[in-house]
Amino acid sequence: MITQMNKKYDQRINECIDRLKDIYDTESEKEGNQAAYATAVSGFMLEMFELEAQLCDNYFVEHTFDELLDLNHSYYRDIAGDAYERSFANPKVAVEAFGQKVGQVLASVYDDIRQCVALPLNTGHHP
Repeated sequence: MITQMNKKYDQRINECIDRLKDIYDTESEKEGNQAAYATAVSGFMLEMFELEAQLCDNYFVEHTFDELLDLNHSYYRDIAGDAYERSFANPKVAVEAFGQKVGQVLASVYDDIRQCVALPLNTGHHP
C-alpha cells in the first residue's frame, strides 16, 4: 500500500515538474509582465525540485562551504539587495505590473512559494 502511494506521489510530482518545464519554456519566449512572472515562479520552483532531487544524507558533507554558500546565494539572487526592487516578490513591483488587487495576490503567492526553500533543506522531502 505504501509503495503504491509512493508511486502515485512520485508520478504526480513528475507531472508537476513536466508542467512547470512547459510553462517555463513557453513563457520564457514571450514578453510582458505575465510571462516574466510565470518564468520567475516556474523557474524558481524547478530549482527547488532540482535541489530536492540532489539532497541526500551526505549532501552537506560532500560539498564545500563555498559551494554551499554559492548555492544559498543563487536561491536568493532575485530578492537580495537591489534585485528586490525588480522582483515580483516585492509587492510594489507586482502591483505596478498587475494592478492593486492582482499584484498583491501574486506577490503573496510568490513569497509563499519562496518560503518553501527551507522545506527540502529541513526535511529532505517535497512540501
